[in-house]
Amino acid sequence: MSTEYIILLHDNEVAWQEATPGKRAETYGRHTEFARRCAEDGHIMTGGAELRPSTTAKILRGGSVGMTDGPYTETAEQLGGFYLVETDDLEALAKLVNELLADTTGPAEIRATLRPGEGS
Repeated sequence: MSTEYIILLHDNEVAWQEATPGKRAETYGRHTEFARRCAEDGHIMTGGAELRPSTTAKILRGGSVGMTDGPYTETAEQLGGFYLVETDDLEALAKLVNELLADTTGPAEIRATLRPGEGS
């Protein structure tokens, strides 16, 4: 049985908002190539999305009644998107993610998900 991983993509949100149409097209092209290479290598992409700017986020804290506007922390890098990928080969997936990040300044985090009934 394959393991499902979430890939969390962080980058400089201001730089993305100020990117030229050409730079945006180039970035989207890298993501299209990433998806193609995942499929070619047998990794099954089960979800993913680009996220709206962190300024649109709503932050809730457990036990409190209120909700505040985002972002949660003041940093240059914010969570900008994610992928869900099922694979038996984490090393190969990590290599593809590293290639996807070649032109970015932000990191990515790859973390296994827990399916219902699985323990941590």
